[in-house]
Amino acid sequence: MVVTAAAILYVTDYVAAKPNYSFVTNGTIEHSIGATALIVRDEQTFSSAAQGSLVALALEGSRVCKDQELAMVIPGGLDSTSASLRNIQQQIVSRQRELMDLGKGNGADTICLEADNEILPIVNMIRTDSLSDSLSNLMSYSSSVQVLMDKRDSDLQSIDFQDEQLSMLIISKNDLESTLAAQADTLRAVIPGIVSYKLDGFENTLNSAFVTAITPEQYADC
Repeated sequence: MVVTAAAILYVTDYVAAKPNYSFVTNGTIEHSIGATALIVRDEQTFSSAAQGSLVALALEGSRVCKDQELAMVIPGGLDSTSASLRNIQQQIVSRQRELMDLGKGNGADTICLEADNEILPIVNMIRTDSLSDSLSNLMSYSSSVQVLMDKRDSDLQSIDFQDEQLSMLIISKNDLESTLAAQADTLRAVIPGIVSYKLDGFENTLNSAFVTAITPEQYADC
């Protein structure tokens, strides 16, 4: 009896399954399924009554609020004014660089570094598209880079470089911008949404109402 009891205890303690202990942590378990889908958004196309050069005022893919400025269309008769503005802008950038090299303009280096970090991903996308001979997005990339550079230049104007030459250039730049803004056609968002300067031809065709009645044949055409 004693031997039998000892054998039972041995089996219970050393043979039977024992509980495993581990630390419990928070996490997420994801299960993904790859599929091809048609994403449809309600889109609204903005057009200008005037013809001219388009100057983007909002970043490609950025969210904008109602009444926010999206772009300006500068008439062809203001080409000389636009050229003068670009020349002044280049002079401002050159002068700011000169002053930064001299150690002036506290905080200017940080603004330029932030702008470079924001522009770099766009440059990488341009390189990737160039390798695949795809230039369809070049206009959007150009608009986005220009918006970021304009933001950088605007932020740099808040830096006091204490330089009379730079101050005079900025005054000339503001005067030219006011002249262009007074005669240009400015496009504003009538609803909040996401900005895109790319057109695919389906802006007035594919919408939420169309999705409810789409046929397999129509889906294949899209």
